[in-house]
Amino acid sequence: MQEERRVAARRRPAEPLPPGELTIEQLADASGLTVRNVRAYQQRGLLPPVRRDGRRASYGQEHAARLRLVRALKDHGLTLRTVAALIERGTADAELARLSRQIPGSGFRQGVRVPMDPANVELFERTRPGTIEALEAAGLVSRRDGRPHASAAGLGLVSALATRGVDLDRGTRLALLGARAAAQVADEVAEVVDALAGDQDERAQLMVQLVTTAFADALVGRVAAVPDPEVEEAG
Repeated sequence: MQEERRVAARRRPAEPLPPGELTIEQLADASGLTVRNVRAYQQRGLLPPVRRDGRRASYGQEHAARLRLVRALKDHGLTLRTVAALIERGTADAELARLSRQIPGSGFRQGVRVPMDPANVELFERTRPGTIEALEAAGLVSRRDGRPHASAAGLGLVSALATRGVDLDRGTRLALLGARAAAQVADEVAEVVDALAGDQDERAQLMVQLVTTAFADALVGRVAAVPDPEVEEAG
């Protein structure tokens, strides 16, 4: 009789997960990884603790955000051991921000792109129509199999900002401002590259490094010059 009950329990359809929670298959799909990869990262301690209801495990958006962060750091050449150490120290997103200011030293390429969080895509479509299309036009989003994909590094930074009180809408607007600034100099960079003989990839990479460095220096200088309202009030 007990064996019959166990068999019946195994055959009984699993209850649907609460809204916002994901199965491991859904988490892997949302992160552009395989289930095997997700399990491997989990075993290495790279993910937050899993939620359990009896024998059933479920995941949330914090797990998807962590996977995007791990992929972004790996895309910058870090080993999983190094990524795990950064996560343990609580400095992984700060390291991503530092690395994202640097252009890879070899090869002229964009970073790896991963699927955007479906919940965020749905939120944009419902509250900010046209945002995904604007990101596509700016070159920050591309579609694969009909799904929006974006830079793992960019998504990781947006997630890091969200944990510090900068909401998704503002983070996205900042990314668009950066992309539009890049568009203003892209044509001139291409014109200079095309006009000269030699290794065009290397020349283009050096020019991108120059523009990126100048942009970052000017931006940091201007932001640093903005008075801190709390300091002003204290004075």
